[in-house]
Amino acid sequence: MTVDVKQFWTFEFDKIVEKIRHDFEQFYGIGVREMTEYYKTKMEQIEIEVKKTLDYQQIEIVSEEQTLQIEYEQVQKSYSYEKELVVKLEATCCK
Repeated sequence: MTVDVKQFWTFEFDKIVEKIRHDFEQFYGIGVREMTEYYKTKMEQIEIEVKKTLDYQQIEIVSEEQTLQIEYEQVQKSYSYEKELVVKLEATCCK
């Protein structure tokens, strides 16, 4: 009779271990899927933020470029006017 009891508990123990292993694999699988989904979502959010930042910087660069172009044109006009005055003064002084 002790052999039957021993076999019974060995069989029960194996079933319990198998059930625990099965539950752990399910629990672990769920955790891995949740973590993967979480980090995938976070990476997508980061990519969106990086794209927004790059777009903003591009807009800022274009705006700065336009401002510099306007300033350049103003300096060129001023330089041309001053050069014209110098030529007139030299013509007046050298006569």
